Amino acid sequence: PPMLKPGCDSRRVFSVGDSLTVGVLEFGGYHSKLIAAGFQPTSVAQVGRFASWGVSQFRTAVAAGSVGGLVVAGFGTNDAYKTPPSYVGAFRQRVDEFMQIAGPDRTVVWVNLQFGKPGAATYADMVAMAEPFNQVLRDKALEWPNLVVLDWNSTPNRTNLGGDQMHYNTTGYRNRAAFIVEGLVAISCRPA
Repeated sequence: PPMLKPGCDSRRVFSVGDSLTVGVLEFGGYHSKLIAAGFQPTSVAQVGRFASWGVSQFRTAVAAGSVGGLVVAGFGTNDAYKTPPSYVGAFRQRVDEFMQIAGPDRTVVWVNLQFGKPGAATYADMVAMAEPFNQVLRDKALEWPNLVVLDWNSTPNRTNLGGDQMHYNTTGYRNRAAFIVEGLVAISCRPA
């Protein structure tokens, strides 16, 4: 039998993220999709936030007792886009901090980065910008057994990206919300 992830029997899902999380909340029907799948969602999200803010919000929520066994992290976009390439080391530290706060009894589901609208002038540059951050997440998933990376980057949703090559149209946000919920269901050990 597959090894069960810690906290996989939890109904409580705490999500923390940047504008992409705001997008799934406002346009993707994220909470209603979670509720339909039997989860009890709580989300904290703000536009333009870095992983350091996410770590701080997560620490506060854990201390307040408002985090169950399943956590969704939606960070890295601003870290990748608004900082020099050398910042990838700081992002690596933030992922470790986040996992330390989670502890061994929760599973963290981290959505990786997808940049680059097909046909856009800077497509290749945008894809390259995201890759070191996605590599950090792949590496950290090998170090932390309770970190699951959802490979959003491999989905065909680049066609739903807007002109900035980072944010989505409504279809993209609906797809992202469904993708996250499917990922949570896949690791859930709750009886159907």
